[in-house]
Amino acid sequence: GKIGSYRALVVCGNQMGAGGFGIGRGDEVKDALTNALRKAERDLVPIDFSPDGSLYHDIIGKHNSLQVLMRSPGNRPNGLRASRLVRSIFECVGIKNCTAKILTKGKNPYTIVQAVFNGFGKHHHPDEFALSRGRRIVRLYK
Repeated sequence: GKIGSYRALVVCGNQMGAGGFGIGRGDEVKDALTNALRKAERDLVPIDFSPDGSLYHDIIGKHNSLQVLMRSPGNRPNGLRASRLVRSIFECVGIKNCTAKILTKGKNPYTIVQAVFNGFGKHHHPDEFALSRGRRIVRLYK
């Protein structure tokens, strides 16, 4: 006969700029969750965001054919406006002002999570961006 196994997807974060995800497999649900949590804690990604809890610039995260657009709110903070899965990732990381849209038809949660974290890898602090271009940045916020 067939031997069943379980797969778990876990997203963790410290709500202060670090987050990660893990995918675990196991014969029991508890084993799958333990493996996924261990991988999520091991692969934490640092994410820079502004003091008001928003992204510095717009990001498009891609994984396979799925694209997730994450937009910074600009001058008007309007909270989190995203799908339930993407909103929970933002809350784990600590982002409070952001708008996100899944641009393609994909509804697979594993692919959505990987696209969001690929987008976080492309996000840069303004100081890093200015340094890479050989420019200086002028602070406009207090």
